[in-house]
Amino acid sequence: MNKTQQWIVSISLMALCVILSIRPATVCAIEPIDLSRDDLSLKIRYVHEDVPLAGAAFALYRIADLDEFANPTPMDSFADFSGKITDAGENGEWNDLAQELADYLTGHDDILPINHGVTDSDGMYTISQLTPGLYLVIGHPVRIDGTNYTCNPFLINLPNRESDADDWKYQETASPKPGAVHQEIIPQRPTPPQGDKLPQTGMLWWPVPVLVSMGLFCFLEGLLQKKDRTNEK
Repeated sequence: MNKTQQWIVSISLMALCVILSIRPATVCAIEPIDLSRDDLSLKIRYVHEDVPLAGAAFALYRIADLDEFANPTPMDSFADFSGKITDAGENGEWNDLAQELADYLTGHDDILPINHGVTDSDGMYTISQLTPGLYLVIGHPVRIDGTNYTCNPFLINLPNRESDADDWKYQETASPKPGAVHQEIIPQRPTPPQGDKLPQTGMLWWPVPVLVSMGLFCFLEGLLQKKDRTNEK
């Protein structure tokens, strides 16, 4: 073996060592997603200051399919967001994208959620029998005991993987933080009765006919007395 051949073999061995040292860290560190599973679930825990919020409505939209390594392929209804979904996943800008998708759905009533419901007395709402995908959760405003609660839309991968985890979570729990707006209830003034309006001075109508009658009586009495004096002359 000449020097050229030895040099080629050495470079090849070095390249092979580099490849073997990199691939386990980027690809083989976690098992691929089991795309055949249809038993995934998402639990929404809706609590404000340790108080469960019952009766809050949530809607779930399927935004994209996932491959075995969680790379998304948008559904046809969201094909225009293909680039944004990829960029958001790489840059962690999920909140901005979630709000943009929610605004988009406001003007597209033909796109229906795959599931919707309300939280129970414990502030819990569970969605079962889901398949791997990227999902958008939209929470609707709810008023409880004089307080309005709002929830920002959010995106979640199912199955989900935390940054320091080495496996996929096929049963996930999300705890969105509700915003609370306290509103003072101002009592309304009673509606004034319909019909004849009362005088602006505060007088009542009932003395008017009495005074008119008394005036007419005095006028007639005066006429009679004047007639009697004329006859006496």
